[in-house]
Amino acid sequence: MFRFRSALLMFALALAACGAGGDDDVEAANSTEDASAAEGSTAADAPTDASSTTTDTDQPSEPTTSTAPPSSTTTIDPPATDSATTAPPDPSCRSVADFEDEEELRRWRIVNDGVMGGRSSAEADVVDGVLILDGEIVTDGGGFSSVRLALDRPLTDATGLLLRLRTDGRPYEVTLADTAPGRDRRTSHQGAIAAVGADEWEEVLVDFDDLDASIFGRPVEVDPFEPGSAVEVGIILADGRDGPFNLEVDWILACP
Repeated sequence: MFRFRSALLMFALALAACGAGGDDDVEAANSTEDASAAEGSTAADAPTDASSTTTDTDQPSEPTTSTAPPSSTTTIDPPATDSATTAPPDPSCRSVADFEDEEELRRWRIVNDGVMGGRSSAEADVVDGVLILDGEIVTDGGGFSSVRLALDRPLTDATGLLLRLRTDGRPYEVTLADTAPGRDRRTSHQGAIAAVGADEWEEVLVDFDDLDASIFGRPVEVDPFEPGSAVEVGIILADGRDGPFNLEVDWILACP
């Protein structure tokens, strides 16, 4: 009987011991699960900083440098052209010759030093609206060549001629003739064409106040040129040098 109670008591103690250990294990497991859940909740609830996230496309491959525009205004020169025109002609000028019609060449005549026994020569042509004069000066026995136009009306109210031309650098001159009372019909009024040459187109103004009078190249004292009775205009080369020459004329205007 005593052994039976002892055995029963030992069984109860063992059972109590097992129950206590099981509760501790369950509690420990529950604690572990709670901690894991808490950590998961903390990680999920934490905010994400977008500025801390970058991709390769957000970063330029090389630094970009920004250059501010200059504070001052820069003038860009226009490209060079074949024309030396610096401004359009005065609209108050009127045309004397523009060579747009090739038939106009017939109105011009060549006058060389052959009239005084010289041997200078020249030929004229109109190409693409430009008068071209080619020739050669021979100073032995003469020394001049010219091309002249009989005017269809006088140069009334004009104070000068504006010419657009291209020269070979030799000193050409404008020649003018009028029918002023008492004038010797052989009188020629001449004014220098201040062209630079060097194969560039130029616009040159010849002022009537700067004309000098001569007869066959000899200076004479006469009354000033009278535009209102002008009958002829031309271009002459008489620089005292032997050799070829070339002159191109685009147009001639009479300007007030």
